[in-house]
Amino acid sequence: MTTTQIFPTPFFQLKDFLNSFGTESVQNKNVPVSSINEKENGYEVEVELPGVRKENIEIRIEKNLLSISATRKKGEMEFSYKRDFKISDEIDSNEIKASFENGLLVLELTKKKESEAKKIEIL
Repeated sequence: MTTTQIFPTPFFQLKDFLNSFGTESVQNKNVPVSSINEKENGYEVEVELPGVRKENIEIRIEKNLLSISATRKKGEMEFSYKRDFKISDEIDSNEIKASFENGLLVLELTKKKESEAKKIEIL
């Protein structure tokens, strides 16, 4: 599920909550809150994973699907998170960078050089 943040954050989180309502009982997965922001040379994806440890996060890319899964334990209970993003062909999958700090996973998706805008001079 790919989402784009067009509403202020409280509304965006409510939308994610409503979209994921009932998925835990069906799939035993929670859908983490995320946002996608376009940058000059690509995109930045932020995924909230509170209480998750870095070593319990898995990021995979296969064809045009970027998958993020994570788990965390609280006592004897285990919580699973899963979020998929369909990415365009303009993204260089070899240049994706990830960082994780204070429960926030940040992915930097860089556009391929040939997909960047060029200025064409008139002769």
